[in-house]
This record gives sequence, structure tokens and C-alpha cells, in this order.
Amino acid sequence: MEESAEMNPESPVMHPQPQGFLAAAKNVGIKDETLDMTVIFSTVRARAAAMFTRNRFPGAPVIVGRAHISDGFAQSIVVNSKNANVATGQRGIEDAVEMCRLVAGELGIDTRDVLPFSTGVIGRPLPMDKIRAGQLPGPEMSIAKLASSQQTTRLSNVVAELLGPKITADTGEWGTYAWSQLLLGSPGGRIAGGSDEVMRNIVGERVLGLPKDPGIDSTSPFRDLKVGTQAS
Repeated sequence: MEESAEMNPESPVMHPQPQGFLAAAKNVGIKDETLDMTVIFSTVRARAAAMFTRNRFPGAPVIVGRAHISDGFAQSIVVNSKNANVATGQRGIEDAVEMCRLVAGELGIDTRDVLPFSTGVIGRPLPMDKIRAGQLPGPEMSIAKLASSQQTTRLSNVVAELLGPKITADTGEWGTYAWSQLLLGSPGGRIAGGSDEVMRNIVGERVLGLPKDPGIDSTSPFRDLKVGTQAS
């Protein structure tokens, strides 16, 4: 990612990403006040592959990453610097899993779809108290997702208006039919990884302090729910 004057320890850093991807970086205080935590997020659950060290004594992130990628899918990666989480035993594995869980909870995805990466000092446990306190907040990602999907929608509308019927058939003319992927994928971008409505709800609740929508009673099995059992 490019360096930016906006980078500072007080707030996450957002940068334009390839279509379908979002990223944020911030300082959570692992060692000092420089950036030490990054999350990259795909707006859809994607097929993925990974290459790992053959070392017989791999670090906790490698052990957890191998397990999480075993089904061939991923949707996010979380990377920390200044602590490698290597030679930290069972605690290190549990910390790597918890990092994935924290990120998954913020993004609304499955924990196993998050891959952990760490680099830095060997033999020291991750300061999970600092990571928990400084975890990347959800609203910033939601705002970025909204901005990305709306920008893509506006761009596809402009392309459709300029090219007209040329976008519907491959005539061999450069710069025409190739835009159809953007045009057809634009509606899906507003749904994948959390619909625009879900993103607006997150911003409304966590930024504006608006009350939550009524929710289904989560303590009862779905088969036992009846009309009128919603609870605020």
C-alpha cells in the first residue's frame, strides 16, 4: 500500500483497492505508535490457495493458516507486525485463532475464512489485550464498502449510457464488450460481503447511535419461532 499523510496511530487508514477488495491499517500498540495491524477483505468468499514454509517447527499463524485454507476458500487476511507469534506453543495457536475470530466478527464472516499472518520478534506472546482493545472497528469498513459499491454503480451506469448496445455483444471492437463484466457485476457488489442495507445499519447503529432493528429471539431454535416473537 502507498504511504499517505493520513497514516497516523489515531485512526485506521483506508486506500482505494482493486474492485471487490477493501483494506484497513492502524496501530493497536503491539510495540510502538507506528502501524502494526492490517486487514484485507474480499467482498465475496473467494477460492484461495496459499504456500507455507516446510519448516518442521512452524509458527502459530502457519499452523492456523494451513487449517483455515484447507477447504480452498478465504475472504480476509489479518497481518500484524512486530511480533511473529513463533515459538509460543499452544497459547500462540489460540491467539492466532482469536485474531481471526475478532476480524471475522467485525466483518460478519466465518472465522475459518480469515487467514492470520505475523512478522516480528520470535518467542514472545502476542499482546492480545492490546489487540482486543484496538481491533479494527466495523463502521470504517462499512463506509468503505458503501463508497466502493456506489462508485462501481455510478461507473457502470456511465459506461452503459456511453456504449449502449455495444456492451451487449462482442463485436471485437476494443473497449466495448469488455465492460460488460463491470456492468453485470455491479448489482452483485451491492450485495456481496454484506448488502448496502446491512452496511447502512452498521453505520446507523455504531456511528449515529440509532436503535437496532427488531431481531429474532436468538435463544430459541428456528423451528420453535412463531410470528410475533421478535424482541428488540
